[in-house]
Amino acid sequence: MQEGAGSRPGLGSVFRNIGYFFSALLVLALTQTVLADPFKDATVGHSATTPLDGSYFGVHIHRLVPLPGERASPWPESAGFGVLRLWDSGTAWFDIQNAPGAWHFDRLDASVDAAQQHHAKVLLTLGGTPKWASARPDEPCPYGHACAAEPLHLEDWRAYVMALAQRYRHRISAYELWNEPNLRDLPRDRNQPGFYTGDVKSLVEMARIAREVLNAQVPGTALCTPGFVGGLDRLSLFLRSGGAPYVDAVCYHFYAHDDRHFVEQIAGVRAAMKAAGVGHLPIWNTETGVDAPAPGRMPSEFSAPSESAAAARLLQFEILGAAAGIAQFDFYAWDNGMTGVVDAEGREKPAAELMARAHRALRGSQLGPCRLVDDDIRLCEAHQGGELQWWLWRGQVAPRAQLLDSPPDRILGAVLSTQGAASYRMVDARHVSVVVGASPVRISWVSAGGVRP
Repeated sequence: MQEGAGSRPGLGSVFRNIGYFFSALLVLALTQTVLADPFKDATVGHSATTPLDGSYFGVHIHRLVPLPGERASPWPESAGFGVLRLWDSGTAWFDIQNAPGAWHFDRLDASVDAAQQHHAKVLLTLGGTPKWASARPDEPCPYGHACAAEPLHLEDWRAYVMALAQRYRHRISAYELWNEPNLRDLPRDRNQPGFYTGDVKSLVEMARIAREVLNAQVPGTALCTPGFVGGLDRLSLFLRSGGAPYVDAVCYHFYAHDDRHFVEQIAGVRAAMKAAGVGHLPIWNTETGVDAPAPGRMPSEFSAPSESAAAARLLQFEILGAAAGIAQFDFYAWDNGMTGVVDAEGREKPAAELMARAHRALRGSQLGPCRLVDDDIRLCEAHQGGELQWWLWRGQVAPRAQLLDSPPDRILGAVLSTQGAASYRMVDARHVSVVVGASPVRISWVSAGGVRP
């Protein structure tokens, strides 16, 4: 995504040949069978074995290292981000190398330094072909011309990845192959603009070269797939065209209309991975943001009705992603004009404190399965330090009171609202009434004797 980007394309189902066509049908069938309605027909996720830490919470910051005339965005100390994904940050290939042999690492150096100072790992998204190296130098792209084409000579790509690996070594802990590619092999992508407009063969070859360079220069450095978005056909085509052996994780951008849509996409990605024989790989959600309408701007396909609703929906996604086993969740973007939580002057909006409060509450938790209770209330289980927790929210924005039974041999420990004080009352020794809206509420339960097990 880029600053000010609008709606995203929907799911395509027609592939270049009959083999890919049936792969797409298989993925769609699996998705519809597993989670036709992800909350009514099944539980979401399973009991996690690893507590959440900072490595789950990732962020993009456009102006961490500002260009001349820009206002710098300070590192968001309170939100506890443990990963910095670098994209739309002045660190693309065309930013770094504007001519053969002419390297400009200043902004990338400063970004990597800032992440290290705040104990965050760096995920660098590769790509953005400079005009001099582009196979189609006059083709429009989101940042001007040329940047969406594959390199004319793949040795230029090799030199680019080599320069990064040799300069930063393990200070960059992972690389993403490209941002949101279209694949001209697919009928819906042919002659369409985007961040990548080449064929899948070239993309797979770039994955092979990047894997070879990283293995030789910085063994153990992870490479994930391109950050796909807007449908499973592109991901499936890349994996089944030879890309699977070169990647350590699957990257996807889970922009969603609501919590159901978010979970449906996870199920679809897992089905596509399983069909391609890589169901064991971790999934990294390398972009998700939720925007709210603003004066003079058209809402996007995924807009929430208000800033508070957008913040609530993002937290729902973070909880569901952890429950579903997503390994990394990168918020796009801290200072973005549409989805960000700071204003144009760099002042934090209420959503920033909401995010920080939720991250503090979630860190150290082991997220468990989520399910639907009483038609419209979502309940996700968690454990933290032996304490049982329930995270609850409504599919609708308007809050209402919800009567809950205490778990067996448990009593109410505490109620936390991510928006401040929570409204609740004890009905009797075994029941509590909690006001639940779109913003998640956490209830803690302890053993009936008051001693945590």
